[in-house]
Amino acid sequence: SWNCSSGFDFDGGRCNDAGLSATGRSLLKLMADYGTMIDSDHMSVRAKAEAMSTDFGLGPYPFVSSHTGLSEILHGEKRSEGQIAPAHLDRMIQLGGAFAPILMQANSTAELGTYPDNATVARHECAGTTESFIQTYRFLVEKLSKSKAFVGIGFGYRATIWMRTARQSG
Repeated sequence: SWNCSSGFDFDGGRCNDAGLSATGRSLLKLMADYGTMIDSDHMSVRAKAEAMSTDFGLGPYPFVSSHTGLSEILHGEKRSEGQIAPAHLDRMIQLGGAFAPILMQANSTAELGTYPDNATVARHECAGTTESFIQTYRFLVEKLSKSKAFVGIGFGYRATIWMRTARQSG
């Protein structure tokens, strides 16, 4: 592990030291060549940064987060590299990515507050319920509504997201 200075509370801000291996880089490029949806969830911070960089060679390829948790609105031990960091969220939006909030992302209201703070409807008062989902949903709608690429947010238990890729044939 390494101290990624990311502002993550989990494990004192330590992150997985591994980025993409040579095999991982080859696999992502092959997946992109076939137009496969690439889910960034469970990638390390380094792997996400590398895969989404302009130098990686995928071009403007959209990534998917099939069970989105956001470090920007989570707190305490839930604020980890397993969630999407602000820079990666912004890059995924820029690339035309798709998102589906995870339902069980917080075990307490201390780990995920109400978003926005002044919301009067569906405040986050019962963690691990649809109220948890709503907070992430609201945050994503606000972020994505500023993007030309916004077409919606996936949801449902074990949501599956279908999207068109940036690489369309003829």
